[in-house]
Amino acid sequence: KVLEQKILEPYLRDRSYLFRIRMPFGPDKKDKNLLTKLQKYAKLVDNRNSVTNVEEFARCVLHFVETRPEPGIYNAVNTGSVTTQDIVEIFGWNKEFMTNEEFKSITVAPRSNCTLNTDKMESVFNFKTAQEISGVINGFDGGFSPTFNENSKLMGLQPAYYLYLR
Repeated sequence: KVLEQKILEPYLRDRSYLFRIRMPFGPDKKDKNLLTKLQKYAKLVDNRNSVTNVEEFARCVLHFVETRPEPGIYNAVNTGSVTTQDIVEIFGWNKEFMTNEEFKSITVAPRSNCTLNTDKMESVFNFKTAQEISGVINGFDGGFSPTFNENSKLMGLQPAYYLYLR
């Protein structure tokens, strides 16, 4: 991702947006959906991360198209962070947890855990906070049936999105 940004930056700098999302979730049961991933594993590791509600991300992109704020890189994540344990408790799932050391011993590639800074995004668009996310997640049942807009089909996208403006 960093290399991609460095290569594209000179060409896109003055007229585009790069949206960084983190751990996307939404109502659709797709492989890239955080909720789908957490539901399918028997054992989880508890870490704190930023997350992106894809329906809010769609509203964010529309806001950028309509208002055309300053071009640049924006962390398109819900404000604050949540833990894996928080999400498991919200859904009432019965999950075992492993230590980070156990997790590292069974995975090939290292995983990152982080809370992205949202100051720049907040000056343009207000994502819900981590506390409000629990209310959004509560709107889904185990099958992720949405209680709101069921037309969100963003889950197949990659973790960074470019919006080019002419």
